[in-house]
Amino acid sequence: MSSTLRLAMIQQSYTAFDRDGNISKAEEAIRKAAADGAQIVCLPEMFLTGYPMYRGQDGKPRRVSNIPIDGFQPLDEATDKQWGAFAKSVRDTAERSDGPYARRLAELAEECGVHLVAGVCESHDGTLYNSALLFGPDGRHIGTYRKVHVCRWWPAENLCQDGDDWRVWPVMVGGGLVRIGIMICCDREYPESARALMLNGAEIILVPNAGGINERRIAQVQIRAFENAVAIAMANHAEGYDGNSVIVDFNGDIVARAGKNEELLAGRIDFSALREKRSRCLWADRFRRPHTYSTLSAVHQPQIP
Repeated sequence: MSSTLRLAMIQQSYTAFDRDGNISKAEEAIRKAAADGAQIVCLPEMFLTGYPMYRGQDGKPRRVSNIPIDGFQPLDEATDKQWGAFAKSVRDTAERSDGPYARRLAELAEECGVHLVAGVCESHDGTLYNSALLFGPDGRHIGTYRKVHVCRWWPAENLCQDGDDWRVWPVMVGGGLVRIGIMICCDREYPESARALMLNGAEIILVPNAGGINERRIAQVQIRAFENAVAIAMANHAEGYDGNSVIVDFNGDIVARAGKNEELLAGRIDFSALREKRSRCLWADRFRRPHTYSTLSAVHQPQIP
């Protein structure tokens, strides 16, 4: 096994609910990434349908009514006549893990010989989730991660249920075993997310994203990688969501960073060096004292004005 693995983050714009158009654009980028030597490829959060902002009849962006956010008007589902049609579009375009678009992604992963992570709005037994599907280079659906920290203030995502697990998948990449964890967008805002994945064995954390990324959030990704001695790679949407997809190594150093427009971002991570660092560094799980951390797992009532 080579000690380095090549990652590719696909930063693309989308047309809301246009699954055929969005997946066609992704296919072109995935093929190019594979041709350039990528072994692991990641698409943004809900790339298949986009991550659309709901606007009311007055054209202003809406939020769930009980959570205040600057610049967003509250959503009154009882009187906003457009909301029902929008919510129906979300439900009608949600994809099953064995649905036709998921199968297309699986076939593409096999054709290109890559591990592929794709963010989708997933329909499972009639329930919606903000999910990431992981496919192997043999076309197998390896697993599904469902976003734990659902954005309850965002109308479209508020239709989804919370995930409740921090799974890590051991996969064979380049002739060796690599442990992949996934978190989605808002999950990275909470240090517990990356910490839980590291404790479950993750060596690389892939982050499908759809949100504003500024310097502080780039630094946040760097700190998550540094304090857990993991590599983190984030694929964000372009146009409207600031781009800035990034690949960060286990030292917290930026390997590659995109601009704001559509871009195929690639970089290499040295996993031999990662494992060597974990064996001798101060961070990750080496000197933690979990018996003192009970407050972190206690349920606290959020204070919402």
